[in-house]
Amino acid sequence: MFKRATAGFMVSAVLFSVSVLSSKTLNVLGIGNSLTVNAGKYIEGLASASGNKLRYTGAVIMGASLKDHYSTASINEAEPGNGRGKPYNVYGGKAGLKDILRREKWDLVFFQQVSWSSHIAQSYRPYAGELYAYIKKYSPGAEVCLLRTWAYREDLAESVLHMSSEEMDREIVSACGIISKELNCRVIPCGKAFMSAGNVPGLKSKLYTDGKHAGTYGEYLAGCVLFEALFNQSCVGNTYVPSIEPEKIKQMQELAHEAAGIPEAKQ
Repeated sequence: MFKRATAGFMVSAVLFSVSVLSSKTLNVLGIGNSLTVNAGKYIEGLASASGNKLRYTGAVIMGASLKDHYSTASINEAEPGNGRGKPYNVYGGKAGLKDILRREKWDLVFFQQVSWSSHIAQSYRPYAGELYAYIKKYSPGAEVCLLRTWAYREDLAESVLHMSSEEMDREIVSACGIISKELNCRVIPCGKAFMSAGNVPGLKSKLYTDGKHAGTYGEYLAGCVLFEALFNQSCVGNTYVPSIEPEKIKQMQELAHEAAGIPEAKQ
């Protein structure tokens, strides 16, 4: 009896050990604007439901471009006491990017271009490269990634940019591809999931709030792609569910999994 109980305990201990070893703990920083807020909204919930641990921090300036982020970092470097160099609302106060990068040990940092320039490769230069180097200077151990955001909804793309949503997405893909090669970094393809979901009846109208920003459905979709990119695990079957129709969850998870393009992701 004692031997059987001991054997059972050993099996349980081994299973517990495997579970612990297979989980991940990550510290992630997102640098961007409201689209970074959208992409990161549900990522901690998805991580927790999968047995992983994630601390996610957003260094956000609403409406900001890569140029804006690098400009404020430059001000903070030259004039540490200048408030214009400390635009981020984090840690209960205002901080500069250097303050954030040096305060914690980051596993991964991602950044994104402002939406209305996201399809123009030249708009990333030289700021994407400068920002990449700046991040590496103060957080040398972090992986730095480029977040591929989503194209505008069809009506907004045509009225603002005079192109279709598909055309805008193709140009975002091209721009991110060019810049990621220059930086030798990964692209997190949240926008790819949006394009796929846009072809699914009943989903297209639910992705956006105003044609640019993601609504709950879009935020969940982007979060699932981001989850897979961070943890190299499939989001399909994840039990974390915000206020979304239950019958849409698996469909959106599968779209995100396909978009993430991580064939080795654990199911």
